[in-house]
Amino acid sequence: QQTFPHVYANAYLTPANSHAVEAHADDRDVLVMQILGKKKWKVYRKVPVEYPFDKEQVGKYGNDVDSTVFKGGLCFNEKEVILCPGDVLYMPRGYVHEATTEDFNDDTSECDPSFHATIAIATHDWCLSALLSETIRQTLDGVTNFRKALPIGPCDDYENSGEGSSCLKQQLDEAMSTIQ
Repeated sequence: QQTFPHVYANAYLTPANSHAVEAHADDRDVLVMQILGKKKWKVYRKVPVEYPFDKEQVGKYGNDVDSTVFKGGLCFNEKEVILCPGDVLYMPRGYVHEATTEDFNDDTSECDPSFHATIAIATHDWCLSALLSETIRQTLDGVTNFRKALPIGPCDDYENSGEGSSCLKQQLDEAMSTIQ
């Protein structure tokens, strides 16, 4: 766990002539493994938020997918991708995508239910900003003085330490020195 933080899996059973979720982007890289049936995927070329964190995922948490994403074309030579049992699709973090079990237009099969597993690689957890934030928090949490709550509003202790600089500035300087 120290060298590869974590991965996890989700399973999606989609009825015939349906879709599991609306178009959205994820905050992690995923591997889609088709297990049963077929599923048609649209992966949009325009990435609305590069390397999104949790609350920045479009299509989730009330964050709409901008219409320019849908007008920006599809990946894979402007084609939808049909996954069959045994196929794997890599979906990078931030790419808007949607999948359906409807209308394959291949005359070789009826529309059946689909089952796929998604292996999520939580790349948002081990990007530099997340690692630095966690390291800084752990470092400062180890110093009792930095665990104190900051005052709300004006406070004599934070306005002037007697040497012309604020106590808060001194604490910030000490914190920076500790981090370095």
